[in-house]
Amino acid sequence: MITLASIAIIDDNLAMDMLVNRFCLHGHDAYRIDSAEKALLELDKIITADIVVLDIIMPWPSSRPVPSLGGDHTAGLEVLKEIRKKKQDIPVLVHSAIQDDAVINSFTCDPYTTFSASWNGPSLRDLVEQI
Repeated sequence: MITLASIAIIDDNLAMDMLVNRFCLHGHDAYRIDSAEKALLELDKIITADIVVLDIIMPWPSSRPVPSLGGDHTAGLEVLKEIRKKKQDIPVLVHSAIQDDAVINSFTCDPYTTFSASWNGPSLRDLVEQI
């Protein structure tokens, strides 16, 4: 079987395992990392993916100071920041329920990051079809 794309999903929602399974059924190499803390430890693996699907609302890693932007519930921002330090052009799809305009607007400066609101954006099924 030919692998279509390597997809790293960083999300603490257990239901995202169904998305991983769906990607794999469609021929992708997909895996989920279930916390920002683990993602920060696995950055070298993450940056080898063709695309990253990232949640923003996750518990803050205990080893890092909490930032002013977003506060302690936006650990995905820290993951994105560290991904960008290692690989600036990897496509990142931020699929999150975050409602903080300052956080959402921070993605507009990054041409390789796309924000999709999980509340009123396209469904995950639509996103799967695009990938």
